[in-house]
Amino acid sequence: TCFVEAEEAGRVGPEGVQAPRNVLEEWVVRGERERLREFRAWRAAQSGGAKVRCTARSAESTERAVCLECVPNAGAGASAFSPVANVAVFGSELVMTFNGLPQCLANTAGSGYCKTGTVAVPM
Repeated sequence: TCFVEAEEAGRVGPEGVQAPRNVLEEWVVRGERERLREFRAWRAAQSGGAKVRCTARSAESTERAVCLECVPNAGAGASAFSPVANVAVFGSELVMTFNGLPQCLANTAGSGYCKTGTVAVPM
């Protein structure tokens, strides 16, 4: 698991221009040294000042990971993959669930980066 602290640039949204914000992301990445090095380089290229810290994760918790976003390693030749969401109705609420890490890896030739969470704080 890798945790990324970065500044996300401002952008235009439905309510107009959104200010830049700080984000904390959690990604599940296969633990080989080369794969971690590639992830760090990819994420740093996305936002120059990103701080990346990676820690080991148990095999059991890795299997239960749910990907909000799945990004292929650029050198793997796989195309980008957005997990398919399943929507269910519980009472008066809609609940959306996504596919797990195995589907992310299957759709990215085993090289995917699986974003499992993100928190944003306006600056």
